[in-house]
Amino acid sequence: MNFTQKTEDLSDKQQLRAALKQEVTELRSWYELALKQRGRTTVGLSGLDMETIVDFNGAFFDGISPNPPKDLSPAFTLNFAVDDLKAYYYDAVVAQPGNKAPDSAVLDNRFWQDTAASKILFEIKENCLKSDDKMLQLLGKILLIPMAQAKQREK
Repeated sequence: MNFTQKTEDLSDKQQLRAALKQEVTELRSWYELALKQRGRTTVGLSGLDMETIVDFNGAFFDGISPNPPKDLSPAFTLNFAVDDLKAYYYDAVVAQPGNKAPDSAVLDNRFWQDTAASKILFEIKENCLKSDDKMLQLLGKILLIPMAQAKQREK
């Protein structure tokens, strides 16, 4: 799947959120194939379904700190929801029929350079850094975006 063509020139938040929803929808069959093939998934840390994860991340993208659906802080829930979103993409891409599974560096680069999800996560990072919540600040500073990807984007 070529994400680059779909996310170029997206600047409007509504368009970017729509692109994220489209990516998640398009990956669903491959994700389900991965689940069937392996009998397990790395998605599930947050305990949220993918639609809720997309909406929860979308709220942070919009600069809103939503109430988490569980008894966790917004920072913990966001961290888990971001991990689940990335795992969903990675599981789906690895299961693509006819392709050799990419190594982790290729997988990371495809996700962080080519997806609407990554563009949203970089914006969420900035919103977390501006938050009054110290846990969200910490999340934005060191946990949301791998350092290598943050440095690569700065270039």
